[in-house]
Amino acid sequence: MPSRIVAGDGWHTFTLTATGKSDRALGAIDAAVTANNGEDSYNADLYKTSYLEFWDPSAAKWLSLKDEGKDDIRETGLVYGSTTLKTAHASSTMKFRIRLTADSTPGDAWVDGGGSFVDTAKNCTRGSTTDSTFVVVAAGTKSGSGGTAASSSAGSSTTPDGGTLAETGSSSATPVIAGVGGAAVLAGAAAIGVARRRRKGSAAA
Repeated sequence: MPSRIVAGDGWHTFTLTATGKSDRALGAIDAAVTANNGEDSYNADLYKTSYLEFWDPSAAKWLSLKDEGKDDIRETGLVYGSTTLKTAHASSTMKFRIRLTADSTPGDAWVDGGGSFVDTAKNCTRGSTTDSTFVVVAAGTKSGSGGTAASSSAGSSTTPDGGTLAETGSSSATPVIAGVGGAAVLAGAAAIGVARRRRKGSAAA
């Protein structure tokens, strides 16, 4: 993630890397990314004023929840992604982008990223999570990370350093809520935010 994002200044690209650490191929990875800033309600503030999209390399276009046919869940604060780890110890970097509306609250914020896969040997779904912090800067501020206008090209946005989502292949992995699909990954994303707020207390992350 960029370290600072000015509210209302366009799209900012970031990445989430899935890495298989077991001795077998993990196969399909379902990912979810959420944005928040410590508000108590997932219907409030940054979760309500941030829009996210996933770059689909096969279709060569950005996908929102609406494009994925999942905007019945919500339209803001969340997006899904996917990739495939075809061999043992493989890595794959997924590209996402975020824009904040001009009325987004300035201050500390973060994105949470999670990925899950079907463990056929254990007949269950497993995964792990990561997060990255940034600062929301008030609309109209000259300083901060400049965004780009909406575009169908993945190369049109600036690409800051990405985080890593690592799957250990063992019981020590942090689980996403069991089940693959929209509602399950959404529940997992919500659980990530709740756990983070408990660690941070009432203060913004």
